[in-house]
Amino acid sequence: MVTLKKKSYYAADGTIDPGLWLEKTGAGSHLKNRELICRAIQIADTTCKGLTTFYGQPCIEQSLDMADILLDMRLDDDSIAAAIMTGTLQHTTLSLDAIENALGTPVAKLVGNILKLNTLNQLHGSGSRDKTQLDRLRKIFLAMVSDIRVVLIKLAERTCLMRGIKQINPVERKRIAEETMDIYAPLANRLGIGQLKWELEDAAFHYTHPETYKTIATFLAERRVDREERIHQTIQKLEEALTNAHIKATINGRAKHIYSIYRKASRKQFDYAGIYDYSAVRILVPTLEDCYTALSLVHALFEHIPDEFDDYISHPKPNGYRSIHTAVIGSDGKHLEIQIRTNDMHDEAEHGVAAHWIYKEDKTLQSGYETKITFLRQLLAWHKDVQKQETTPGEPLHDSLDDTVYVFTPAGDIIDLPKGATPLDFAYHIHSAVGHRCRGAKIKGHIVPLTYKLNTGDQVEIITTPTGTPSRDWLRRDAGYLYTSRARAKVAHWFKQQDLQQTARTEKENNEREISRSRTDQEETPFPPLRPGVKPPDKMDIAGIHDLLTRIAKCCKPVPGDDVIGYITLGRGVSIHRRDCQTMAAHFSRDTSRLIEVAWDSQKSGSYYVDLHIQADGQRELLKEITSLLANAKIDLITLNSTISKKNNTIYLVMTIQIHDLAELKSIIQQIGQLPKVMDVRRMNT
Repeated sequence: MVTLKKKSYYAADGTIDPGLWLEKTGAGSHLKNRELICRAIQIADTTCKGLTTFYGQPCIEQSLDMADILLDMRLDDDSIAAAIMTGTLQHTTLSLDAIENALGTPVAKLVGNILKLNTLNQLHGSGSRDKTQLDRLRKIFLAMVSDIRVVLIKLAERTCLMRGIKQINPVERKRIAEETMDIYAPLANRLGIGQLKWELEDAAFHYTHPETYKTIATFLAERRVDREERIHQTIQKLEEALTNAHIKATINGRAKHIYSIYRKASRKQFDYAGIYDYSAVRILVPTLEDCYTALSLVHALFEHIPDEFDDYISHPKPNGYRSIHTAVIGSDGKHLEIQIRTNDMHDEAEHGVAAHWIYKEDKTLQSGYETKITFLRQLLAWHKDVQKQETTPGEPLHDSLDDTVYVFTPAGDIIDLPKGATPLDFAYHIHSAVGHRCRGAKIKGHIVPLTYKLNTGDQVEIITTPTGTPSRDWLRRDAGYLYTSRARAKVAHWFKQQDLQQTARTEKENNEREISRSRTDQEETPFPPLRPGVKPPDKMDIAGIHDLLTRIAKCCKPVPGDDVIGYITLGRGVSIHRRDCQTMAAHFSRDTSRLIEVAWDSQKSGSYYVDLHIQADGQRELLKEITSLLANAKIDLITLNSTISKKNNTIYLVMTIQIHDLAELKSIIQQIGQLPKVMDVRRMNT
């Protein structure tokens, strides 16, 4: 853990002395506009007088601690002022306009962008630690900023928070620690900022695994005297050898970070005593050549362990880390790790050049995301060289990077959509039924038109009607309702189904009118006999022997195993119907001479469409369960339409599936009927 600096910048009257603070930090020599920093401190001191953070630290001290961290990273004047104002704005009614008037537009813009990221904390706190969601949350963190300084200020803010939460409620403390371990520590690692990564990891580990943390800390404390003596002797030998070789080196020893020891012990299944490199000696030299000269001297002084040698200079880690690591056996027979790097490499390892977040998380590369990180790396490299002032800070990222927007559901889940997507695209991404019934949308609680272009960070709430249907206008590209091809396909499919159903209804209505005109006083039966005196022809196979064309009737969609009958059409061959088909009843009553006995061809097989109607109580997980049943049974789902009644919380599904015979149909109907929420499932009749 980093030791907090003593707060010795108060004047005699209890106010902050900006000049004294800058003098005490000893890290602001690169600043070009110290007057800007002094004004920011005075505004914060006056505005925050008597106020404390929720964990009890004076607000002004939190602001200055954030600025202190950023000064160590040599960030520019605007960044330091923005950090001071960020802490102030969170605890007072000070407005962004007031900050802009007092400190300028660049500072106010930075503060505004930082405040936007605060919504991520709330959303993560209400969600789970699902890996996919966390990965999206980390991406959205970066997607919401076009200036790397915003990320660094946010990391400094989180570091101050972790330093101060020791006394708060343990449950809330653990939640904050988990959030830190999930988002902020990996982000610091992703950007190669070692000094913050280690502190955030150790602080979070302290609160997420307190007993393990205590065990490792005790283990290190018990060996402190021996460790310090061994390191002291090793440093003396190395200093003498390097001096004789005319290499100006800085050598120091340290204990490894607690979380690092825990990870290594878990990964290699050691107990803590079995980790030989829990302490290390670091050699900093001026040049690359000096690194390898120092390595040869180390191996000449001590017996090295070949299996524990890593040259991260020739082969840097994916997050840009460069150093030589070697393990040796000391004069006391114990192992010791020695790290060798240049001063510039050490500065990069501590402050970062922005690099590879994915390194320790085993994630796959994603081109657009990785490209954005490359730009962030370039921005951070510029910030590490602020003294040159050759590039304008806050330069926006290239437009081609912004190909995705990340938005939130009301429950806090993250949805990624192509840039240009609308609330209607969002609705169809959630579910076709939500899209069909969508009539409006709210972004962060405010009504927006359905043509509104979603932005990263928007929280989207869809307004629906119980029985709504899509509009054909949604398919007009010039209207701007839909951007994604997926949503457009769902709307087009709905209208195609409506056209098919309308055609079927029209045919049925025509048949019913004919039945009404030809109805007699005789009682009708759905299974009328053939006309007396007419001898039926021999039975025919549906497959079409005797060169007769056969087709399956769309009205009743018979399948192998159904009791069927044929109807000789005019010019279209034999139409095959189920005997209980109501459409056939109309034909029976008029002319039985065109009926023909048929049978299924047992030697041939095929696939047949069947319509099912399902009624269920509620909708939670139902579609997932049904599609899972169909997939397990290797039955294709052709179409699906759903209607939800909010009045009685009932969902009605009409689906077309493709099956091979009646036995398969009965089996899947039985399986669907056994689902807990399904009230009724049946094959549809005309």
